[in-house]
Amino acid sequence: MTPEAFVELLATELQVAGVVVGANYRFGYRAAGTASLLHTLGPQHGLQVRVLDLVAGTHHAADGSSSSSNTATAAHDAAAAQEVAAATLERPPQQLGQQPHTQHGGQQRDSQPLHAAERAAAHEAASSSRVRHALAHGDMADAALCLDRPYRLVASIADDPASTMLADGAALRLPASSLCNQPPRPGRYAVVATLTAAETLQELGPPQPVQLSLDETGLSLHGCGDWASALPPEAAHVALDFL
Repeated sequence: MTPEAFVELLATELQVAGVVVGANYRFGYRAAGTASLLHTLGPQHGLQVRVLDLVAGTHHAADGSSSSSNTATAAHDAAAAQEVAAATLERPPQQLGQQPHTQHGGQQRDSQPLHAAERAAAHEAASSSRVRHALAHGDMADAALCLDRPYRLVASIADDPASTMLADGAALRLPASSLCNQPPRPGRYAVVATLTAAETLQELGPPQPVQLSLDETGLSLHGCGDWASALPPEAAHVALDFL
């Protein structure tokens, strides 16, 4: 639908009182609507609109150095993800970690194409697209930079018959089905593990530095010692903060 029809839908059928969007927000058919246009159309329909500036940050490559060679490609992916998210309202949400399909060549997707400088600015800003990109490449430093905290992976351990102790008794194995949010790419990571209750902010004990082995089938925590062999009955999750 057109940007005008979309705003009218929000105000009349959905009875939205107000919206908060980022400065690079796009909406409507072919992402024709911008945050500036939304700021103009909203009050015409009694809709309060607040546009927030993007949170900037310096991009880090997976090796910890400043990224330059991959900036153009990553910026294009980030901008394309924003276009897809803005232009499709009824499409089912993508699964965690699934990369959006981008169109190379042929007709331009956006009626107002993003220039290279705008794409680079979109990539340098902190965004969910940038965090997912960092996780897919195992770049935990950049994920932490965007979030202003270490990335936290949460796994459920409550009443999970698939969770097992490994033979040495010092490791905890959890299946991929126990993961509550997007993991980084497979590999070995240094993390701090914390047991939590059903409410993940309720920590049940002191953090424990452990080694995380992650693959497509699940994860293993090594170096747990007595911590993993005597899980408290109220423990429902293990929260893993990446170092």
